Amino acid sequence: MRVISGERRGKKLLAPKGMQTRPTADRVKEAIFNILGPDFQQFSVLDLFSGSGAMAIETLSRGASFAVIIDHSQDAIVQIRRNISSCGFDDKTRIIRWNIIKNLHCLARVPDRFHLVFLDPPYRKAMIEPALAHLIYEDKLADDARVVVEHASSESLPDHFDNLIRKDVRNYGQTAVSFYCWLGSGQQRLA
Repeated sequence: MRVISGERRGKKLLAPKGMQTRPTADRVKEAIFNILGPDFQQFSVLDLFSGSGAMAIETLSRGASFAVIIDHSQDAIVQIRRNISSCGFDDKTRIIRWNIIKNLHCLARVPDRFHLVFLDPPYRKAMIEPALAHLIYEDKLADDARVVVEHASSESLPDHFDNLIRKDVRNYGQTAVSFYCWLGSGQQRLA
């Protein structure tokens, strides 16, 4: 794994050892960022089920101002800290060990609303919808926030989840990526 673009372009990143973490392939990561576009200036980013921190690190390398990185695995947290430190992004991140499926109350002390959220849970474990529900419940999405969900291509996700509306889905072999846009809690959802 490596950082694809920005000020840390080419920097190698390490994933936790073992089968608990499935890093996003560089080609999939590159495709995601091509779809999202180049501008991450002043973005606050949330990376859930982060694994190595690679998605948050990529946005920080491209100019995001701050990232909150959450994973439940202690091994992942150790590796995330190493990757963040080796990239020099310690002052732009908050790393939290937390069970995302239980809730996201850990975000209560984070003042930011997030412009971009990455969600990459273990495939086929029914973790996506509970994580989205917790994210919406905590009211931490900025208006027009984007939520990028990586999942198995065999998993079917809803076209809308509350006021999260799926705008696109792309398939990369056994991996699919769904792109959602948050309409905001005060806006009317389109049918």
